[in-house]
Parts: sequence; structure tokens; C-alpha cells
Amino acid sequence: MGRQPAAPVAGAAREAGRTLHQHPATGGVDRLGRSKFERKIAASTLTVDQLVDRYAELAQVVRPTPTPRIASDPDDDVVIGTALAAKADLLVTGDRPLLSVTQYQGVRIVGVAEAMELTAAR
Repeated sequence: MGRQPAAPVAGAAREAGRTLHQHPATGGVDRLGRSKFERKIAASTLTVDQLVDRYAELAQVVRPTPTPRIASDPDDDVVIGTALAAKADLLVTGDRPLLSVTQYQGVRIVGVAEAMELTAAR
């Protein structure tokens, strides 16, 4: 999975016994301090430290596989390379340009809603 997974995806991954993989450069932990996440964090009834601890239980850091230019944004190529290195089935993102790639070398690139549907079906 890529970038900062949404809480429902992380929860579904935990329930399904799945592992989340992340490249250190796309780390989501530092992003939790952004004001746009304040309401979501408050609604979770968990502290940032608790969220980070739960995320750390699921996450594994991997180094991306070098990839050719695939996406319109070169940073997205790193995300795709991370999914390849992790041998991921899905790359979950809200990034519209990355979603437009849809699939690369067997890794499906999907939004949160589709990831939830696919996870529930497994």
C-alpha cells in the first residue's frame, strides 16, 4: 500500500492479517501533525502516539524497486517502486494522477473505497 493509508484501510489490513509497506520518504507519521487531520484524529478517540504505535505494528519499511517513468509525477514512481519491492497486491492512494495509472506489473492501484471492497471480498 502506498502513501498514508486511510484509517479504514489500516483497520481492514489488520483484521485481514495483511502487512502495510511504506518507503521512508513517503512516511505518513510526520503528516499527522497537519491541521487537516485534526478532526479525524479526534474522532478516532486515539492519541497521535497510539495511532503511530498501531500503524507501526502493521507497517514494514521497504526500499523501492527502481522503475522507469510511469506516472506523471516522478514522486509517484517511487510509490509504485515501493509497492513492487513489497510485492504488494494493491497500492491504495487518493492521489488522482497515480490512480490514473490503474495497474503496473501486477500491482493494482486503487482508491480507499475500492480497497475496502476488495479487502472485504477476500
